[in-house]
Amino acid sequence: MTKRRKSIAKNQKVVAPMPTAPSGVSDSSLPLRTRIHLATLLVAFAIAAAYANSLSGPFILDDLGSIPDNPTIRRLSRLGTVLSPPGEGVAVQNRPVVNLTLAINYAVGGLNPVGYHLFNLGVHILAALTLLGIIRRTLLLPKFADRFGPRALAYAVPVALLWGLHPINTEAITYIIQRTESLFSMFYLLTLYCCIRGHGSKRRHGRWYAAAVAACFAGMGCKEAMVTEPVMMLLYDRVFVAGTWREVFRRRWGLYAGLASAWLLLAWILLQGQGGRGTAAGFGLGTSAWEYARTQFWAICRYLRLTFWPSGFVVHYGTWIARTPGEIIPYAIVICFLIAATLAAYLRWPWAGYLGTWFFVVLAPSSSILPLISQTAAEKRMYLPLAAVVTLAVFLAAALGEYILNRLALPDSVRRRGRVWAVAATTLLALVLGALTARRNHDYRSALAILDDTIRKWPNNPNVYLGRACAYEDLGDSDRQIADCNKAIELLPTYAHAYVNRGNAYADKGDYARALADYSKALEINPRLAEAYNNRGLIYAQLGDVQRALDEYTRALAINPQHIEAHANRALLFIRQGDLARAQADLDALEKLDARGPLMQLQELIRQSQSASPKPR
Repeated sequence: MTKRRKSIAKNQKVVAPMPTAPSGVSDSSLPLRTRIHLATLLVAFAIAAAYANSLSGPFILDDLGSIPDNPTIRRLSRLGTVLSPPGEGVAVQNRPVVNLTLAINYAVGGLNPVGYHLFNLGVHILAALTLLGIIRRTLLLPKFADRFGPRALAYAVPVALLWGLHPINTEAITYIIQRTESLFSMFYLLTLYCCIRGHGSKRRHGRWYAAAVAACFAGMGCKEAMVTEPVMMLLYDRVFVAGTWREVFRRRWGLYAGLASAWLLLAWILLQGQGGRGTAAGFGLGTSAWEYARTQFWAICRYLRLTFWPSGFVVHYGTWIARTPGEIIPYAIVICFLIAATLAAYLRWPWAGYLGTWFFVVLAPSSSILPLISQTAAEKRMYLPLAAVVTLAVFLAAALGEYILNRLALPDSVRRRGRVWAVAATTLLALVLGALTARRNHDYRSALAILDDTIRKWPNNPNVYLGRACAYEDLGDSDRQIADCNKAIELLPTYAHAYVNRGNAYADKGDYARALADYSKALEINPRLAEAYNNRGLIYAQLGDVQRALDEYTRALAINPQHIEAHANRALLFIRQGDLARAQADLDALEKLDARGPLMQLQELIRQSQSASPKPR
């Protein structure tokens, strides 16, 4: 009998598409619906608790141009304006759906940051729950149901929980305008989930596929990286469902035609916005494809290091470029090895190959050859790729645990405790990640706090010094504002915005000569800085040179017709000159821009001037 068993075992073909679940373990005696509800509440509550201290964080850095200084979100009823976000490289450029969510926030709570944070948190919780549904539904597919059907929820919950609590995601959630990342990722996951539900439904598959296409279209309006979703959905179908490319297209060609049609929407959005992200992305902007690509070897390795050792987060890496062999070759070797391992995995473990492909393909639009020169690295980009890393880690940990238990040949009474150990380990890891997330959120408690933290960790980034200068400007500390602008200009002598901000500080101190010199220098570097023309007009108005001030405001408005301050400043000069007819054009513009504060002040000034005028007898 012994020899017979060995012979059979030797001739059996071993197929291991995924690691097996621990034996001797059942999910629960509770009904499935109840377990799903409890799992949903657990994940949602844990994430909400970890981010509870993030709700009072202020607007910082890129938030300012996209929220307080964004006139297109002021009137939700003007949908055409809302869906036409401003350009000039702000974070909402070419992202109408994101701009719509900001308009909704503004309509509900104005510029109170709490509402914006609550929205971001809600998006993140929904994304985590969608990921839970994706893992669970995937394990219920015919390919895996026999082995993982009873354990599907037990695998899905740790993946969603650990992904939702990981502190590398804080930038995409706590930094308000980075909802561009979390929102597109939510639609990315929702598209995949709806497709999976459609695959498993005989009667309602059409509705699920329609929902998937709608989610794909919505994602295209959030961020350009959504472009990879139809590709990953197609690959998912091939690896997990259909089994062959022929079957994929025979069964569901209409679905993929619908998903691919979303590319037309993205192309139209980009063409409307002149194709790129203003001065932030694209070729011909001073950074070559090779310079950017070689820096991504380091950037991706850093993301992975932060994934497994979550310490030392940086909110803004700036425009650093890898130049020396030591900054390129070691990281390139690691990335090439991971790509090779991903391709090799398809030979025996296609599920692992798919997860590796997910990681690299989702990162590709921002971490390959297209230069994003506002930041060559950003931790927010790891938000969606992290889902693949966490999923792989959970399944490999389960496989390792099962292997150890089998090797030790422990009795069944001891082996049944494997689930308890797994739950304990997952709980401990979730607590650690949640605590690190709460600690990272604390860094966002004020603009100065997060900028000080960034400068301490990454001190050669001129953007952050300018950000801190803006924070000092809000506090009225002109001396520190000037010092930080000086540092930004030292690091980047062609930094036009730093000259503008330093000019503002000199103007506040009454040093108009230096202020004018800085504004003029900024315009010499970038002749399309509407802010510099407007601020120079303010100086001329202070000096009594009304005509030059009017000329400066007019130049600012020629560049940016939605510049509220320039309209208000020019109208004020017209009113003081008694030229109400010319002032009316700027007042009408302010009304269209929903600039109620400046408009009401100017209208009151007109009433006062009219009441003070002598009445004819």
